[in-house]
Amino acid sequence: MGTISDVLYCARDWIGYSRWTDPEEGTVFGRWFAEKTGEPYFGTSGVPYCAMFASYCLDWAGVPCAGMPSAYCPDIVSAGEDAGATVSCEDAEPGDLVLFDWGSDGLADHVGIVEENHPGEGYMTTIEGNTSNGAGGSQSNGGVVARRQRGYGSVRCVVRPDFNEDSNEEEDMLTEHQDKLLATIYEQVTGTYDPTGRGVNLNDHDHIKWVAKAVADNAAAIQAVDAKLDKLIEKLG
Repeated sequence: MGTISDVLYCARDWIGYSRWTDPEEGTVFGRWFAEKTGEPYFGTSGVPYCAMFASYCLDWAGVPCAGMPSAYCPDIVSAGEDAGATVSCEDAEPGDLVLFDWGSDGLADHVGIVEENHPGEGYMTTIEGNTSNGAGGSQSNGGVVARRQRGYGSVRCVVRPDFNEDSNEEEDMLTEHQDKLLATIYEQVTGTYDPTGRGVNLNDHDHIKWVAKAVADNAAAIQAVDAKLDKLIEKLG
């Protein structure tokens, strides 16, 4: 089962996507949903994709959630409430789904993924599919994946996915030092690793010895780096 960071990693990776520049019919998320459900309609152009974007991110991360996958926001609200998976705006956490009701008619119009919550200021930072980059344009059918800031007044409800109960431990497993190790491995793989800043790269053998020495006292670090590398390999195909 995936973690909060997995969901946010996926969502952040798609910021800037636009259906208007997609070379194929429909959207990446609609085509995925059409294949997953066997319903070709969702892969056609003009189909709102905010819920399918959220579904895609959760599915990619391997995180189950009441009502997901879905292409219809009111169904997510109903399933979340029936499952007892809703939380207050003040208690929303990164990775939660936030459903918006623009017309205050009780019907959810749009969904995003909470990236940060600011209860003291009464707003959330979200990552949303099929919105606009700013106040202009459609907020729930704008065509792009964007990071937005939303006040609590427009929120219909917040639904919490079923994250791994050990996700907090896993989130904290990579220390700042371990993150630097991962970055170093990436630089070595891409041939850009220059630890002395003199244009002299370590060879593979020296690098392997350096990494082994740096993490030998922490088996959890090795497991965490392996998990991150697996995600990178999956992402790169």
